[in-house]
Amino acid sequence: IRWSGSEFSPFNSSFDDTHGITLGSDGLEGALRWDSIYLMKDPNISSDARLKKDKRPLEEREKAAALEIKASIGIYKLIRSIARKGDNARLHVGVYAQEIVAIMERHGLNPLDYSFIGIDNSDSQYYNIRYGELALFILAAL
Repeated sequence: IRWSGSEFSPFNSSFDDTHGITLGSDGLEGALRWDSIYLMKDPNISSDARLKKDKRPLEEREKAAALEIKASIGIYKLIRSIARKGDNARLHVGVYAQEIVAIMERHGLNPLDYSFIGIDNSDSQYYNIRYGELALFILAAL
């Protein structure tokens, strides 16, 4: 396990918003992904108004994109789970990040301007989705 940010442990630090936790060699470079994280409660996410600015409602093209993203939600199985479990691989509900990119671009939006989609820093350059933020993006369009 590597801690990114300052040299101090993120569990005992006087610095705020400076740490990341990853498996890998050099901080977030070449990072390995976690398979599962088990928590007793939802994590607390800072949402204080004093930490934000420039709040606005969704534009019409964002609403249109959000509704198209909503329509793209489907059921799928993970390839790695199929390889391990065969027919017993579990079903997941979600989106394909590449579809989200295409939808956003069709509506004249840069998908990487939005924090609900990203590309990881590993050599694989996998897309990632922050489902909580994506759900709110969709909800705001309804």
